Amino acid sequence: MDYFAPDAEGSPILLLSHLQLNSRNVAADARAALHVREVHPTQTPLGADPLSNAPRGHPYSPFQHQQHFVDSHSVHTQSPMSSARLTLLGTVEALTDSDEIEDARARFVAAHPDAAGWAPGAPGGGGFHDFKWHKLRPTGLYWIGGFGGLHYIGWVDIALYRNASSTLIDDAN
Repeated sequence: MDYFAPDAEGSPILLLSHLQLNSRNVAADARAALHVREVHPTQTPLGADPLSNAPRGHPYSPFQHQQHFVDSHSVHTQSPMSSARLTLLGTVEALTDSDEIEDARARFVAAHPDAAGWAPGAPGGGGFHDFKWHKLRPTGLYWIGGFGGLHYIGWVDIALYRNASSTLIDDAN
């Protein structure tokens, strides 16, 4: 699993280490896909919280039929098949422009505050030096709105996605 954060147009910003297999794959062939699934913000995958007494186990096991979550009120299940999900297809490019890198770091740390001390460019020269900033530049999008014929399932026009992403990101700021 990789952290990501959207840029102003909705392109995923990625922080990749040369030690990761996916970095070596991208170096050989820049075509890639990123699959994103909706998870309610108050839900935590079971076993993700080290202080939880919940049973451990890989929450995305292909052998599990339902995703289990713990929140502060109850234990319930949410099938991944009923969740909205998006596959972004495109090419991964290393960021080299200093302004683009600075913007990527600011957006990434805003989305993942825990990265402030270890992401490249951390104050005082900190950060893991084997990580580099990348961006997935989407060329195609496939949306699954949920289970079965009740929701839209199909390709999304890239211009529609970019316009919607910019609007949503501007509204959030």
